[in-house]
Amino acid sequence: MPIRANKQVVLTGAVASVAALLIFSFAAGVSLTPVSSELQQIRIVERGSSLGGPDSFIRDGGKSAILVKTNPETIKLTRGESTTVMLNISHVGGTEALNEVNLTPTVFQGAVLLPSAVDKTTVEERAELLSQGKPIPGSIELSSLVNFSEARIKVLAGETKTMQMTISLPKDLPDEIIGKSIHFSPSLEIEEMKNATPENANDAVVFSDMVTVVVVA
Repeated sequence: MPIRANKQVVLTGAVASVAALLIFSFAAGVSLTPVSSELQQIRIVERGSSLGGPDSFIRDGGKSAILVKTNPETIKLTRGESTTVMLNISHVGGTEALNEVNLTPTVFQGAVLLPSAVDKTTVEERAELLSQGKPIPGSIELSSLVNFSEARIKVLAGETKTMQMTISLPKDLPDEIIGKSIHFSPSLEIEEMKNATPENANDAVVFSDMVTVVVVA
């Protein structure tokens, strides 16, 4: 699936200390050195991640901030097991809030790259493959690991609703993933913003927490 213009690719190395966050857009040329000995995650950052948070968004004239809080935030999971994460979805409105928003889960755009595959492609090649919706050699697509309990949910201004996100780890994942962390950011699209113009681009934005799954066995 092609990446929309208001998203960025992020590559992170899941090391014991906080790894450098490598962020780039397709419009700019980059030269980055990937982490070669750790699990590397390639994910798409939604536009809300660059807006300074929901409070700033509302203060700067945004109409509706959609907050997605996850419970729990960190999970230990064994290969072959599944876990359910509760998503608390709140519609926080500004002075001109939308009456309602309709949210649909979208296909997770992103992947984890196994340590043994890091040297098989360059960062730029991975970005190009991801932008074209093509698989990255040696990667595990996040979309294959996630399911949602609802196909669509409507949230009125001031309302909070819940949705379940199920994460399943295949039992045939390679041993090299044991002890590594995989990060999931619930991907919900606002139907009313699918055809947004520059004039109404700030009407509504999703701000989502991240779920971290630690593969323990």
